[in-house]
Amino acid sequence: MAYCLPYCVFIFAIFIMSICVWLGIENSPDLDLGENKRNSEADGELVFVHVLYRHGDRNPVMSTPGSKYTDLSYWPEGWGQLTTLGIQQEYSLGQWLRRRYNNFLSEVYHANDIYVRSSDVDRTIMSAQSVLAGLYPPHGKQMWKKNFFWQPIPVHTVPASMDYLIATNVPNCSSYENAMKQYLASDEMEKYYHSIQPIFDYLTLHIGKNISTYGELTVTRDTWICETTHKYKLPQWVGKLYPNNDDFERAAMTYYTLSSGTKFLSKFSIGFFLKDILDRFTSKIQNTLTPNRKMWMYSSHDLTAFSFLRSLKLLENQYVPYAAAITLELRKIGNEHIVQIFYKNSDKNPGPIDIPGCGTACPLSKMYEIYDDIIPKNDFDTECLIPEEADTRTDT
Repeated sequence: MAYCLPYCVFIFAIFIMSICVWLGIENSPDLDLGENKRNSEADGELVFVHVLYRHGDRNPVMSTPGSKYTDLSYWPEGWGQLTTLGIQQEYSLGQWLRRRYNNFLSEVYHANDIYVRSSDVDRTIMSAQSVLAGLYPPHGKQMWKKNFFWQPIPVHTVPASMDYLIATNVPNCSSYENAMKQYLASDEMEKYYHSIQPIFDYLTLHIGKNISTYGELTVTRDTWICETTHKYKLPQWVGKLYPNNDDFERAAMTYYTLSSGTKFLSKFSIGFFLKDILDRFTSKIQNTLTPNRKMWMYSSHDLTAFSFLRSLKLLENQYVPYAAAITLELRKIGNEHIVQIFYKNSDKNPGPIDIPGCGTACPLSKMYEIYDDIIPKNDFDTECLIPEEADTRTDT
């Protein structure tokens, strides 16, 4: 496997190069840089930026029972893989980031300016590469082929079994797993589960396979989205549930809400990630960040973004679309460092989100206070040994 890695990276680089041509990067390096620059004096001095974004459009994650399109001939890239539409979405996001931060980031890529981390999944790695193609078209000495405006930029990953920051599942953590079982067995969750039994029964009848979990609801809904996006016709029976059945939408969304169902669960699903961001802001202020970068990017999944928005009480129960991005900006106004959070979920430029108890411009020190009940106090392995009963935090 180790000997294959350089070859695989080379093949992917060639693939991105061909997509760049398809997107019109060749012979078209100029961008309109006047759009909503976040670097004016009125906003304060921009010091550091974190960006979390969802991957772009992809194929269904698996061959889904009940679908007419289970043959890979319908999905030539493979199950769960990024599509050319997804590449275009992420490339456009990269261009938007260039317009937004053009006076903050150098036009010339330098490893000491930006660090990019992706979950260890093909579609998020490819999405990161596509964002970087839009953010950093090569200039000057970085031009390695005449009139071809693409260059390779590193994307870092951690194996899913070790990634407790941005992978979709909390890895190997007994405290989290036990707390999730207790949450699902709570009276409230048991009552709700039984209330949607007719939905499970309807799907089981028409799919021909027992459907009984929130995850199966979500995968089924996701498959319908993929099929309609790519112009495949859904069976007539689906119309009873999708796309205009609020009860089904809520039931399918429950899968996303589970990991932030209590503060204890949020500590594991998002708390470590939030701490990673706030601590890096602190290091930047204290001049201890090495290298002294300007931006940190995370290429991840809808569940990560959903859990982040919900755990921080920034947005309640809304699906996260492809290529949606959350940006956290650290700014200096006078002698104070403040944090602003933006959520880009469409082509429009977002305004700052109101941070509960703090407003749209929150002092960094206050961020630690507001979210103290989900920020872990120990390392991951230690926290995973502390049962929920020993934690004094209350439910969300």
